[in-house]
Amino acid sequence: MSFFAELKRRNVFRAATVYVAVAWLLIQVAETTFPAFGLDDGKLRILIVALVIGFIPAVALAWVFEITPEGVKRDRDLEPGGPLAARTNRLLDRAIVTLLAFGLTYFAVDKFFLGPEREQARVAEALEQGRSAALEEQLGAKSIVVLPFTNLSSDPEQAYFADGMAEELLNLLARIPELRVISRTSAFAFKGKDVGIAEIARQLKVSHVLEGSVRRSGDRLRITAQLIDAGTDTHLWSETYDRTLDDVFEIQDEIAGDVVAALRLELLGEVPRSRRVDPQAFALFMQARQMLDSGPDDYARIDGLLRRALEIDPGYADVWTGIAWVHWRCVLNYGETGDPFCAKLTADEALRRHDAALEEALRLDPDNATAHAYRAFQLVMRGNDWQRAAETYERALVLDPTRTDVLRPAMIFANTIGQPEVAVRIGHYLQSHDPLCSLCTYNLVIAYALARRLPEAEALARDMVTAGAPMVSVHGRILLLEGRVAEALEAFSQLPEEAVRHRLAGEAMALHSLGRREASRAALDALAVDAGGAGDARQLAEVHAWIGEPEASVEWIRKSIASPRPGDMWNRYGVLASPFLGEVLRRPELQADLRALGGSREQLEAIRFEPRLPREPDSPGLRP
Repeated sequence: MSFFAELKRRNVFRAATVYVAVAWLLIQVAETTFPAFGLDDGKLRILIVALVIGFIPAVALAWVFEITPEGVKRDRDLEPGGPLAARTNRLLDRAIVTLLAFGLTYFAVDKFFLGPEREQARVAEALEQGRSAALEEQLGAKSIVVLPFTNLSSDPEQAYFADGMAEELLNLLARIPELRVISRTSAFAFKGKDVGIAEIARQLKVSHVLEGSVRRSGDRLRITAQLIDAGTDTHLWSETYDRTLDDVFEIQDEIAGDVVAALRLELLGEVPRSRRVDPQAFALFMQARQMLDSGPDDYARIDGLLRRALEIDPGYADVWTGIAWVHWRCVLNYGETGDPFCAKLTADEALRRHDAALEEALRLDPDNATAHAYRAFQLVMRGNDWQRAAETYERALVLDPTRTDVLRPAMIFANTIGQPEVAVRIGHYLQSHDPLCSLCTYNLVIAYALARRLPEAEALARDMVTAGAPMVSVHGRILLLEGRVAEALEAFSQLPEEAVRHRLAGEAMALHSLGRREASRAALDALAVDAGGAGDARQLAEVHAWIGEPEASVEWIRKSIASPRPGDMWNRYGVLASPFLGEVLRRPELQADLRALGGSREQLEAIRFEPRLPREPDSPGLRP
């Protein structure tokens, strides 16, 4: 008998065909499912190599053994051409036909249903990477961070003025389209820390650093500024200004012009100029803003500083936005703070003062981007006017697309109305200007999750946890959505005591998925104890949705959006941006409740939101 005839008799060809078919199916399934479990291309290559190596022993075993209807037998124990051998041949033929049919079905489904969507996602990712690379190449040598200026005054409290100088310079330079400027949150993150220029530049991905100092004595100022090339740690330019407080804005303009000249920027327009206000009012506003940003909250003193600034310069629009924000904080913390300033106000009175201050800011400065962002926020919170809010956010971003307090609420808005891909683009742009803003990164993680880009969401959340950001809970939730339940449970167990409600919610979901139903119910019951505002109700709605109790989830959603507490205004809308509540929010019995918020499925789908961002001409919905 020839060798090939013997291979055929021993079913080696059939076994090889079965092995190849099974290996091909495994590779196709792995290519589709590995990303969902956070497994990269390296793991897929390992699987392919293992299957290739396994082919030789599989063929060798097929030569020695036969899989028969009566089990595995050695070939020498079978009668050649006998009835058992014939039955074995038929068994293998049926297996081959079944595998081929399954393979063809999978191929058709993948080609006509799964493939186009996967290819579209790959193209989108490639385009995004290309845009990011092009932006980095374009602006890598034209990027700068303005560090907090050092206070050299004898009075330590003058630190607010030094910070204010740096922030105003930052805002002034940010108005230059040809220059990427790091926002305040990230720029001021290094204040008081012993971090070198090179390390700061590396973390913020900038090529230049502007630092300086301020000495103030009465109305006399000495301001020193110097521009450093982070790559070579050399000084490109430095200057000292001995002036009076009245010259503070001229100094800012001169520094901006000198920076543009030192960087050899070719501007399409003129170098921006500082807004002129009374210098004394400017100093008071800087002090109040530092207290608002850094705390601890002392609203009576902050409001007093702002009112004194208005006595000096009643037309100072930014002061009015500060007054509006102080009173909005009183609303959000109503009944939950011991601050005597807020305690004197009812929620309605605080809202009335907020509205009046915001109206005055916009009357004085119709192009005030921050005031427009506040207005957009209020259009949703109190008027449910989502389309006008969308248009107002669009205008705010046209007026000033560099401010975090404009970009971040616009990103949250996009998540809430069900446009997470728009939120992702805003988030990417925001990260390039404010990479250390943890709240911004949190909202980008949520956008990824809502867009079902879970590997990106998990990687970003993990990086933030590694960097020390308080994002353990959201990281655990993303792990749950990825199906990595044991890892999620481990993450929830690491939450501190003050985050006990987040831990209970996470454990209730993870334990249920692991089949530990009694432990899951115990965690859920503990979470329901003392459930207060809309935030607690939303957590309970998410847990019930996860464990397959949609009716209970609907009831908790209703409690969340119906909360009468003034501080729950924003939390009422949080249910719309939850990656865990998508299916429940589509239930017919909930649409009437959501419609009252302007947040039913039909209402949200009708919203047209196309914010414009610089340097993204090819981004759909983000055209300049």
